[in-house]
Amino acid sequence: MGICVGIDLGTTFSAIAMVDESGRPVIIKNSEDQPITPSVICFGGGKIVVGDEAKEMQALGETDVASFFKRSMGDRNFILNFNRKDYTPVDLSVFVLKKLKQDAEKRLGDTVTHAVITVPAYFNNFQREATIKAGEMAGLNVLRIINEPTSAALAFGLDKTSRDKTVLVYDLGGGTFDVSVVTISKKEITVIATGGDHELGGKNWDDRIAEYLAGRFQDEFGTDPLEDNESFQDLLVRTETAKKQLTQREKVKISIVHDGEK
Repeated sequence: MGICVGIDLGTTFSAIAMVDESGRPVIIKNSEDQPITPSVICFGGGKIVVGDEAKEMQALGETDVASFFKRSMGDRNFILNFNRKDYTPVDLSVFVLKKLKQDAEKRLGDTVTHAVITVPAYFNNFQREATIKAGEMAGLNVLRIINEPTSAALAFGLDKTSRDKTVLVYDLGGGTFDVSVVTISKKEITVIATGGDHELGGKNWDDRIAEYLAGRFQDEFGTDPLEDNESFQDLLVRTETAKKQLTQREKVKISIVHDGEK
């Protein structure tokens, strides 16, 4: 049968996991030895690269980069063109899924054949079918599409509850913010309502921090780092790093280098 995995195909980062011999779910690290893979694809430099390398190239100012395409999954009008070739969100998702699959196979020494893929609860049938299509194009037999709040409930062990429950699941990701009401019984987990903002996520925090810092820089030096693509991408990387550091620290320093000023 091959190995069956669970995949979180995320807006900003993706991950792949499996259940080990003891029945414990474990993340499968990618070829960069990281538990998550940036959902970023770079078409510049003469070859197509996915993940950490693509994100680094984006930070260095490469413009032929695709990211945040999950927000447009199922949108027939969303097309990006790189090297005179058109790509839909499905096509772009295939690149990410293939990397997850190939990295997992290298680490496990076996073939990954089957997958369960998570999707936002608000995804309609067309978006779900598009996700399945991407999985199949990546060489996976997609056994099931599961709602993200359902997978969150399973991850926290809420499916093993001794009594029926109604819980509220907050899912603030890199590109979307979802709130779902979920009912849990001994037999099933059901999403009964969902809402939120599908254009709000961690990326928006990064953008606002970058805008604030660029404004401070412009006030001091009279030049805007956001007007230069290389400086802009570098600033976004620095602000994302600072945002993560602020999880455990009260303040951090951010250096901005632009137009000979620092």
